[in-house]
Amino acid sequence: MNTEIELITVYLSVSAKVKETSVKSELTKIIENKDSAVLMIGDVNGHLGFLGDQPVNDNG
Repeated sequence: MNTEIELITVYLSVSAKVKETSVKSELTKIIENKDSAVLMIGDVNGHLGFLGDQPVNDNG
């Protein structure tokens, strides 16, 4: 299998909303313009609420 995969690592902050929006926009541009497979991993600080005592956020 000769499949090219691009790996993107990302960290999203819980409190830096302006920077987070910029990072999400940049990632969208990168992913939309790829012909290869993209694997994105990282810490997106997704708070879901049902996982414990934490507020839900847009990352979740």
